[in-house]
Amino acid sequence: RALIVDEGNILRTTILKADFFPDSLRDAYRADLKKYLEERIAYYDYDEYADKARYDENRQALTETANSLWARTIALSKNADTSGPAGDMAGSLTDLFDIGIKREALLSAGLPTPISTMLLVLALTISLVGGFTTPTFNRKEWIVVTVFALLASTVLYISIDLSRPMEGLIRRDAGHAIIINLRKLF
Repeated sequence: RALIVDEGNILRTTILKADFFPDSLRDAYRADLKKYLEERIAYYDYDEYADKARYDENRQALTETANSLWARTIALSKNADTSGPAGDMAGSLTDLFDIGIKREALLSAGLPTPISTMLLVLALTISLVGGFTTPTFNRKEWIVVTVFALLASTVLYISIDLSRPMEGLIRRDAGHAIIINLRKLF
């Protein structure tokens, strides 16, 4: 969520920096930045696995919009009248693209296989040991074993769910609202 807040702050700063350009250039920047914002919002709404075609199409559109923003900034940096604001915009766009790539990398990283394997082995081992050491259960032991099984299952499920932030029950929606609220700048 902290990374989403950072991305939102950088995007807001980039949108505001467009105001340093003359009206026609500002409007072109704001149009592309609005398009970038909408594509970014859509990017995180798609499930890469459920709708691969739309996800890839959106990823391509994001790249094209980023390239358009970058090309305009480079062209304006060569003009003496706009080189100052273009230099500021170049820094802001670099930060924006970098944090977008970082967020994508973190979202796709998932739970490392050794950790998920360790959690499964640990849960099975403890259950096996609990089963063998308690050959006969009385009512009180059944409650303890049942609570342990529910607790172990919950920990295992939450760990796996956290590794899939784009599709699990624990989603990034709360932090994502910060990015969505940037629509108000337009």
